[in-house]
Amino acid sequence: RVPETSLIFQNVSDPAAGPHTPHFEFVLVSRSPQTLPTGELSLGLEIGMVTPASCGSVSLESNDPFDTPLIDPAYYKDEVDLLIMKEAIASAERFFAGLVWKDIILGPQGAFANITDDQSLVQFIRESSYTTLHSIGTASMFPRGTKFGVVDPDLHLRGAKGLRIIDASIMPIVTCGHTQASTYAIVERAAELVKQAWT
Repeated sequence: RVPETSLIFQNVSDPAAGPHTPHFEFVLVSRSPQTLPTGELSLGLEIGMVTPASCGSVSLESNDPFDTPLIDPAYYKDEVDLLIMKEAIASAERFFAGLVWKDIILGPQGAFANITDDQSLVQFIRESSYTTLHSIGTASMFPRGTKFGVVDPDLHLRGAKGLRIIDASIMPIVTCGHTQASTYAIVERAAELVKQAWT
């Protein structure tokens, strides 16, 4: 979580669900010897944004169903995401500065080793960010009576009859963390809705 002493939320809203909800997660990964010029094993760190404020889009390129959709993840469209990622990197640096890593962590590698100022840090963040798992929201659920959204609260596809969407794509906002349990809950609720409709 972004430290309480951070000043970033003085000018932007905190996207987290509450005061104990994390903003990011660390995933420690081992790297194979082939990834380093020295041929040694190495330790990598991936930082995942678990409460992003930015929202991307998926749209159609044409009315041909075989055309590839236009996908814009809109990374860092909302300024707060970039500020949080910078805080996450600072947190990772504090973590690896611990005495337990002495003589194990020799220093940063690759593009991260070339960061000299805030501008190069921002460039590194923008150029190295990617989507991993937990994609949601391409068929967002919204309340009845609204003119936006893809499915209603009973998961019916708007403008179609007899068709529901039952997966993580109906989440309008990503859950804080991994989406598996939330997806199970959606499917369990959807199963009840389908049973009720057929009995």
